[in-house]
Amino acid sequence: MRADEPNPQSDGAAKTAQTDTGSGGGLGVPGPGGGGGVGRTGALASAALIPNWRHAWRLLTVQVAGLAVIFGALPVEQQSAILTLLGIGPERIPAVLGIAVIVARLVKQPDA
Repeated sequence: MRADEPNPQSDGAAKTAQTDTGSGGGLGVPGPGGGGGVGRTGALASAALIPNWRHAWRLLTVQVAGLAVIFGALPVEQQSAILTLLGIGPERIPAVLGIAVIVARLVKQPDA
């Protein structure tokens, strides 16, 4: 077979690849039920802000998270000094933070 002659086996495969893209748009995403293409589904596509997002800073869980971020931005020496002052070992930070978030979430808060 010459190079300019069509190959019957590859023509069928190419035709199938061109027409059988499903809803994935030919990006390697499965067709129906398999994701629906880029940017159509997923957690970020269906995420929506809470109605009072501008007042989120008033929510206790947001305040706890903000303190965790600020604590993480401190130099290690200051983190150690704070933990020593509070009597908390560094290995207990995840547990203390988890408990703080749970308690903050369960406490009744004023409408933000």
